[in-house]
Amino acid sequence: CNDHGVCLPLQVLSDYMPLLIEKVLGFGGSLFILSTLASLFGYVAVKSFYIFLTGEKRDRLPSILIFYMSLSSIVQIILSTFGNWRLIPLSGISLPFISIGFTAMIVPSLTYGLFVGMNMTLKKIGYCK
Repeated sequence: CNDHGVCLPLQVLSDYMPLLIEKVLGFGGSLFILSTLASLFGYVAVKSFYIFLTGEKRDRLPSILIFYMSLSSIVQIILSTFGNWRLIPLSGISLPFISIGFTAMIVPSLTYGLFVGMNMTLKKIGYCK
């Protein structure tokens, strides 16, 4: 709430998380945090696509599902960040793991959970090094 008694719902505040991170850590700090988050999802996407190309037939569906889920999280990060920096129109898409909301928490958690589970089963079988 501000001095005039106007309050915003939490969802509106959640959509502006990249801007809040920038105001707290500065432009360099926010660029580091957001690029680190995007690069973690990028690693998951590249590794799952590699497993899709080289893995067994039973690993193809989970790996391509993880690939597309991680790409959707990368797109969420880019749209939310560029929208808050006024480079593109603000779309109201939340940041994965940072914003308040069901999809901001469940989809990235499911992506990492499936990725870790798939890698654990591949290491038990002996496909991954």
